[in-house]
Amino acid sequence: MESEASCVAVFFAVGLASVYSTILNPVFVRAVDPAYRGRAMGVAVAGINLAQGTAAVTAGLFARTFGAAHTVGLYGATGAAVTLLAGVTVWRRRER
Repeated sequence: MESEASCVAVFFAVGLASVYSTILNPVFVRAVDPAYRGRAMGVAVAGINLAQGTAAVTAGLFARTFGAAHTVGLYGATGAAVTLLAGVTVWRRRER
C-alpha cells in the first residue's frame, strides 16, 4: 500500500510539473506570425519528441553504466538546475 501511495504521489507531481505546456502552447502560437503558425508548431512538437526520445535513450545508457538511482538523481538535479536558470533569466528580463 505504501509503494502505491508514493507512486501516485510521484505521478501527481509529474502532472503538476508538466502542466506548463497547457499554458505555453497558446502563448507560443500567438507569438508566431499567423502565416507560419502551423509550421512553427510542427517544428516545436518535433523538437519536443526528439528531446524526449534522446533523453530516454541517454537515461538507459546512464542507468546501465551508473545505476538507476544515480541516473534519476542526475536527471533530477539537471532538470532543477535548468529550471532555476530559466526562472532567474526570465525574472531578470522582467525587472528591466
